[in-house]
Amino acid sequence: MYQCTTSDLRKAARKVLEENMGMTEDCGLFILYEDCTASIAKAYVHTANKMCGNVCSVKIDKDRASLHPDRFGEYKDAIDACFDGLEDGQKVALTPVQQRPEEVGFRIKLIDYLTGHFGKTNHTHRGRLGHQPGINERMMMGPMTADYRQVAKDAKVLYQLIKDGKKARLRGPNGTDLEIGLPGPRYWEKDDGMIMKPGAFGNLPAGELFCHPVPERTNGILVFSSVTGIGKPPKPVRLEFKKGMVVGVESSNSDEAVDYHNNLVNKEFGNGKKSMHRRTIGELGIGLNPMAKLSYPERCEDVKEMLEAEKVMGTVHVATGQGRKNRSDTHVDYLIENPILEVDDMMIILDGKHAWKGEF
Repeated sequence: MYQCTTSDLRKAARKVLEENMGMTEDCGLFILYEDCTASIAKAYVHTANKMCGNVCSVKIDKDRASLHPDRFGEYKDAIDACFDGLEDGQKVALTPVQQRPEEVGFRIKLIDYLTGHFGKTNHTHRGRLGHQPGINERMMMGPMTADYRQVAKDAKVLYQLIKDGKKARLRGPNGTDLEIGLPGPRYWEKDDGMIMKPGAFGNLPAGELFCHPVPERTNGILVFSSVTGIGKPPKPVRLEFKKGMVVGVESSNSDEAVDYHNNLVNKEFGNGKKSMHRRTIGELGIGLNPMAKLSYPERCEDVKEMLEAEKVMGTVHVATGQGRKNRSDTHVDYLIENPILEVDDMMIILDGKHAWKGEF
């Protein structure tokens, strides 16, 4: 397992607080963390105490039982106490936690209460949130060191190129051939790591342009090389989409990924409404972080965390579950390496190279 020095982590934490979150001395910081991310949380607390002094950290219980959506109220008092007396522009939050698709329902409530993004809770703060599901020390020293001002510029240029597109065609070397209905400008989002305004939230590390596709116009085959919660399966897994819904899952030798997917979308609900939403497309994303990697050969390590993998330049990911056009209690990302992506016959990515940037 990758480990860095306390000094390095504190430097990385300062970069996050200053450059990504725009934190100043009049701000308050709320941190939700757990045992496996304690070193990162401690670096944030140490650094923030020197910057503002108003810091609250809350540790998740080991059995994670409190992360059920029905128990979200147990965290409200801590959030309210941390932000008491602060204006919305002074409220900052970070969540260095594990990534578990089945906890999406809790995360939606947390994001909404901290930022008001979804408009679901009666009382919300309009703070800003750096969401870090799956973060580790390696990512703090890797994709978190990207020049996010350049990432933001790239996201803006790409958005202008494709925001009005009607359809995308995604192909890949293992047989992916998926036509995706695009939603128009309103449903594209830039996850560029610049989380500066009240009500803003995004992933950290960041670096993608993504949209919420139109399920009814999404059909074809997706063969993924990495999936949320597992990483790379032994063999590629094939998903068949019809009108935006996964109707078939198969692989020649990857029972773990097939079982994981089927259990996640069907557990307890069979073919009911919740299962339908879990199996429906919720996202199309394009990686834009030049410091993100799929593997670290010098450490013989493949990246399992989708938080980093989906940000890799030249990759595309598709997700089922939660999205603005499909409400669900899960969100599962599937990664396609070395893809070909076209939007209305305009080449965007060719064999993992960003054609729109002239990367040839």
